Amino acid sequence: IATTALGLFVLAVLLAPRHGVIAKRLRRLGLSVRICREDMLGLVYRWHEATEAAGSRGAAALPPVLASDALALSRAGLLGRAVLAWLVTTGVVLRSGDGGLRLTTTGLGESRRIVRGHRLWETYLAKRAGVNPAKVHAPAHATEHFLTDDLRSQLDEDLGEPHDPHGRVIP
Repeated sequence: IATTALGLFVLAVLLAPRHGVIAKRLRRLGLSVRICREDMLGLVYRWHEATEAAGSRGAAALPPVLASDALALSRAGLLGRAVLAWLVTTGVVLRSGDGGLRLTTTGLGESRRIVRGHRLWETYLAKRAGVNPAKVHAPAHATEHFLTDDLRSQLDEDLGEPHDPHGRVIP
């Protein structure tokens, strides 16, 4: 009876749908994938934005050196490669002939939403919370992954700012 009870207890600890070890690990993996995906899209969008501002016709592809930085930004090489392959497979990002990355129309919309949230939160921290503009990037980067569309809209309404504290346009 004791062995059976122990076995059932171990199964419950491992397989419980809400608090089980496996369920928690799967949720953490899902969150890591989402954050890695959003970080990569944000990086490619910022490159897209910089090349457009520099006056190139159409945004240039993110160079292969920076594309490898996108994998490093993910803080998990294997996860980063898997997410990048997923982005390419789903048509969010295209690989250029030299191994660089370029956003598709879908990717541009998604990445614009991510960067918009980041810049809105930076603006909120600087204007409403009184945080030094030089120190708003790290908290905004941590928070951008958890902003809902409703919160982005509320921030946009409340702030009414076209630029973030660093002078960049809020998309």
